[in-house]
Amino acid sequence: MIWDHQDRMVHCNSKYSQFFDEPGVVVPGVRFDELVEFNIARNTVKAIVIGGSTVKGDELTPDIYRRKRTEFHKGDKGLYQAQIADGRWMQIRETRIPGGGTVGIYTDITARKEVEQQLGRAKAEADEANMAKSRFLAAASHDLRQPLHAIGIFLSALGPHMTSPESRDLLHNVEECLKTTNNLFNSLLDISKLDAGVLQPEKQPCAIGELFIAVEREFAPLAKTKNIRLKVDGTDLYAMSDPEMLGRIVRNFVSNGVKYTASGEVHVHAIVSGGDMVRIIISDTGSGIKDDDVSLIFQEFKQLGNSDEKKQGLGLGLSIATRLAHLLGHQIDVQSQVGKGSCFSVSLPMTENKGTGGPANDRTGASDETIDGLRVLVVEDDRDISNASEILLDQWGCDVRLSIPLTMPPESDQPRLAT
Repeated sequence: MIWDHQDRMVHCNSKYSQFFDEPGVVVPGVRFDELVEFNIARNTVKAIVIGGSTVKGDELTPDIYRRKRTEFHKGDKGLYQAQIADGRWMQIRETRIPGGGTVGIYTDITARKEVEQQLGRAKAEADEANMAKSRFLAAASHDLRQPLHAIGIFLSALGPHMTSPESRDLLHNVEECLKTTNNLFNSLLDISKLDAGVLQPEKQPCAIGELFIAVEREFAPLAKTKNIRLKVDGTDLYAMSDPEMLGRIVRNFVSNGVKYTASGEVHVHAIVSGGDMVRIIISDTGSGIKDDDVSLIFQEFKQLGNSDEKKQGLGLGLSIATRLAHLLGHQIDVQSQVGKGSCFSVSLPMTENKGTGGPANDRTGASDETIDGLRVLVVEDDRDISNASEILLDQWGCDVRLSIPLTMPPESDQPRLAT
């Protein structure tokens, strides 16, 4: 298609004229604005796309179509797409030529548009299926965890009956497999809850020292088995956060540090940063991370290095940590040097101690009292967990009673509120 400096058609091929329901009007000498008005009168154009913005339906009024088509024709050139009445799409590329004329190239892109639409529908269906999966796992997480919890209690009750070294080793192996399964399962459920958007933070003043005490108790045995030092500094700092989510972030960082440190130590401490922020720092003397890989470690199912424990995880820990931090509005930073170790930190707002207890690191150890002879009522609606708890508590010398699950009357017999 060629237009002269007065926007009169000089030449076009037959394929261009076939886009119009009356090809006879598309002849040399016809003005550009006449063809625009012809399209408006015949309601030929159903949608236009300019600069990635789509105008269609009731939004594509005659005035809007006339203005946008003319502006494109006379202005800086780019790509213009239009859908005509029979559903076909054409793409227009126009270029100014010496003397003030215009050369236009019109391409039928209907097949490409159909493929794009099919891909768009497929992506939408896949996204919906993925979200449905996430919603299901998030909603069913309690029921899915119950059997694993029951197995754990039964294994604890089985312990005293394992008298030979072989049987104790076998029980230990089963317990380790169950622990790994629990960790993997919990990570998948956490990701599902985050995807489904059902996790909402409940911020409150958090005693960082209490969190550190719990972290030390949890990871000290593992650090000891690897012959590395877990150094946890006491602190009386308080910060505003969701205690469970913050605990998960810190535990993931500590777990990663212990996992990828073959010798040396993992150091956990907190400092005041910027006057009103608490920065929790977890540093290690592990293998370190290459600069190019730092951005990759927070991706789901991504694991680096050659740790023996790598096969026990899915590479979700750091992904969960960074997504929780984003949900909380906390900042995560990482610095690492290959062969010398890594330093992960999370920064969050500092606050005052508004709890009723004493300082975070004034907590005493567990009581030396035994539970032998105590009367215990187990309130649990899962039969397997209830039975397992009864067996274990009975071995500990408790007088155990199980609750009777309440059953709801049939729907027809249930009382109804007056409306």
